[in-house]
Amino acid sequence: SIADSTTTGTTIAIITATDTDTTGETMVYTLGGTDANSFSINGSQLKMAQNVVFATKSNYSISITASDGVNTSVAMNFTLSVNQDFAITSSATATATEKTDKIINLTANRTGATFNITGGADKAKFTLNGATLTFAATDFEARADDNTYEVEITASK
Repeated sequence: SIADSTTTGTTIAIITATDTDTTGETMVYTLGGTDANSFSINGSQLKMAQNVVFATKSNYSISITASDGVNTSVAMNFTLSVNQDFAITSSATATATEKTDKIINLTANRTGATFNITGGADKAKFTLNGATLTFAATDFEARADDNTYEVEITASK
């Protein structure tokens, strides 16, 4: 499988083949198949020749032929599936009332998402229980900044 948002030039696989009828021959790999133009081969590295976008294409069909340049070559067909990235679909901003906890229910573009607090200048002001993010009540006047609080949430499975 290929990760959604994989960029051009990223190595997605290392190709290996064993030649049992000769020794010391270098294997040469060539691409074929419906989506061959979406990939490139550099030595034994299978690379993306374009950016991967799940919403545009979720599967790629290719064949790879291995040849030692002396005897028979062999081709194998592959269907590569794109793994869709998790994306948080709940609002990126929220307004809180002073001295009142703010509860935000997190949602993602795929079921089964697990949410984690992974950063943000004010992450200590937030707690996470499953998909429920809580901003701890605060006295806005006691804060020495612009009363904007930042937290970074990551969705994964």
